[in-house]
Amino acid sequence: LQFGCDDNDGNNEEKEDNEDTNDAMACVTLKKYTDMNCQGAQVSEIVFSTFTKPGSPCYHEPGTEYSVKDQFYNLDSGVFQQKVYPGSTCDESKVPPMEQTYSKNTCLYGYKLGNCYEGACFDKTSNSEEESVTT
Repeated sequence: LQFGCDDNDGNNEEKEDNEDTNDAMACVTLKKYTDMNCQGAQVSEIVFSTFTKPGSPCYHEPGTEYSVKDQFYNLDSGVFQQKVYPGSTCDESKVPPMEQTYSKNTCLYGYKLGNCYEGACFDKTSNSEEESVTT
């Protein structure tokens, strides 16, 4: 099942790919649930800007045991994807990365894809965080 990325008016419209730029942005919302199977209540949302194609730099959140890279919202399939690496440097020479795909219909580690739209995120309420999410 596929869905289109919501534009700012809330209408689902097909967007033309801009093949001239690799740095097109999308705003992604991940919904966090009380349990790992997303069966409980939604407890928060994480809103962040990401790319629309692979190629994001390595990111490591201090205090975690992993790093992420190639985060992007896939406009064609309607999913958010990223690669997760052990450690802080996105080094895949010893262990290959784990590829994660978040969708509206599939729960992954207590998270589901929420809303999205093409373009970088604008300022949200103080309840939102701009960060990467993995477990």
